[in-house]
Amino acid sequence: RCLSDWSSDVCSSDLSAQLPFQSQAVNVPRGSVPVFHSFIHRNFLTWNPGSKISGNITRSRILSSCLMRQNSLLILLLLFFTLNRLSGQSSFIDLKTGIEVNFGVRENMFPDHWYSEKINGKAVSLSSKEYDRVTMIIKKALGRYPSSLLKEYLKNIYALNSLNFYGLSYGGTFSVSKKTVYITDDSLLYEKDTFIESFFHHEFSGILLRKHPCYISKKEWKSVNPHDFHYGKGGREAIRNGNASMVFDSAFNEKGFLNKYSQSALEEDMNVVAQNLFSGGKTFWDIVDRYDKIKSKVLLMIGFYHKIDPVFTEMYFRQEFSSTRRH
Repeated sequence: RCLSDWSSDVCSSDLSAQLPFQSQAVNVPRGSVPVFHSFIHRNFLTWNPGSKISGNITRSRILSSCLMRQNSLLILLLLFFTLNRLSGQSSFIDLKTGIEVNFGVRENMFPDHWYSEKINGKAVSLSSKEYDRVTMIIKKALGRYPSSLLKEYLKNIYALNSLNFYGLSYGGTFSVSKKTVYITDDSLLYEKDTFIESFFHHEFSGILLRKHPCYISKKEWKSVNPHDFHYGKGGREAIRNGNASMVFDSAFNEKGFLNKYSQSALEEDMNVVAQNLFSGGKTFWDIVDRYDKIKSKVLLMIGFYHKIDPVFTEMYFRQEFSSTRRH
């Protein structure tokens, strides 16, 4: 049987549910756009054809002067728009995949039902001083996947300061219908750069698992767990009850779980394994090699990704991702 019983309004990979968020959510007016002002003085753009010209100045020198001014103007304009593009912009488009990355809150950024009274979805825009840093992290995360895969399954990424659903702070979530991943960058997090990338891989795996539920055996996965084990009521309840720790724990590893949060739901267990395939590093692979139950789940997850794209093999995941690669 496929994973058709995975049904939650909002799935969470929150790593910081216990941390308070001080910022307040904001409303974005419909049709609002960024405004900027040119720094080029208008006198630089003006030449008075009625002014006197010395008889020693030839026609070619006049033409040369005009061309130099035009070239200088063009360089300044390009410089202006480049600087404006790289600094302070609330979004950018990844040129290799067409994915739009947004740092600000936008109207209708969530599916309609996430705005319901029950879910009450809210978000806070990322601080502009974090744009460059988070941009590099996201580009690194995207570099783990073939471009063709990203183009097919992902349309938007929202990197925000905070997310809130059901009155709880979330580290990330996803929408299959919008092909969108939502991740947060809370300044209170330890090693937050690592967490941001983990958020992305965790949530993107959720989209892929929902799109291809039959690419992985739910029965085989659960057979690895202790025979008397039952998953919890989902990520939301784990967050609410303070059971959302993502720290590797040997007591859980022996039972086939990477951490406490893995026990919250079958899907979350799979998401945690998936995120560490892409960003877990040496510590993760040491755990895989030490605990047979963990290795069994890892091999099942590698098989899942291999069915999506043959590039994904155990060797692919084990190698060091020392630089961003795009296929």
